[in-house]
Amino acid sequence: MLLGCNFLMVFFSLTYFMLLPGFAKDVLAAGPDRLGLLISISGIGSLLGSLYIASFGNRRRARILLWGAGIMGISLLLFAISTHFWISVALLTVVGFGQATRMSLSNVLIQSYVEDEFRGRVMSIYMLEMALLSVSIYPISLLAEFYGPQWAVGLSALGLIIMVVILFNVPRYRDLD
Repeated sequence: MLLGCNFLMVFFSLTYFMLLPGFAKDVLAAGPDRLGLLISISGIGSLLGSLYIASFGNRRRARILLWGAGIMGISLLLFAISTHFWISVALLTVVGFGQATRMSLSNVLIQSYVEDEFRGRVMSIYMLEMALLSVSIYPISLLAEFYGPQWAVGLSALGLIIMVVILFNVPRYRDLD
């Protein structure tokens, strides 16, 4: 269940990054220098999210993961409707924060709930999320082609938000420690 939910979160949450060059050019009228800032600021948000997670103990990790994914989804949705460069910079900082929270805790939870003799195999399956990202960008890029990058990013964010709301209502997932 944890792996499947993680794959869906990757599908909805990470495709924005592949659309960022077109989004910067078409929506924000930003050149290569500002695109570099958008990408870097997302990384700074991820660094802050990782440091935040490092300060936590082993309690309510799935809830914190869901809060991080929810924060990412909401800020990504706001980013999708933003046409102002500096507001987009601030929102991508929050997106990066939520992304690092989700990625760090999903990794920790998977390793915590897998028996030692299966950990290597399960982690190799877990790493397929990068392959899933490569596959999931195609339908999202089709959305961007036909409806624009704002719709593509916005619908991805909405999918992530809906998934988080559903998982908050599944005690078996929400209560993982």
